[in-house]
Amino acid sequence: MKNFITILTATALTFVAATAFSTARDSDGSRIKARAIKLGVQVKDKLTPPSDKTDWYYFQIKKAAHISIKVASDSTPPRFTLSNTAGKSISLRCNKVTSKKIASSVSIEKLNPGIYYLAVSADAATSYSLSIK
Repeated sequence: MKNFITILTATALTFVAATAFSTARDSDGSRIKARAIKLGVQVKDKLTPPSDKTDWYYFQIKKAAHISIKVASDSTPPRFTLSNTAGKSISLRCNKVTSKKIASSVSIEKLNPGIYYLAVSADAATSYSLSIK
């Protein structure tokens, strides 16, 4: 019984420490809950501010590569930012295209191997599609 209580206490302390760590890294805790996105796969989602203002994704690059990110919406154009695991923002050159859909796309000439986080956000409700190639 004593071993069970010790394990239970250690687990509770780990949970509390992890919660505190995520709060320190990211005030809304969302980056730590980022969803994986595979290169070449399109994801569809929606934002409903103020309760759901930002969606977080992550992807991994195994070797240096040219990357293209595209976010398209039927209404409010979402913004997106890219950062590395240390939280450092990566400069993006954005090209906006307007037609039936509002689309924003960026090309990054050389992205080094690693894990990257992508935040998609908007100030008004919008549905969007996202792809990274």
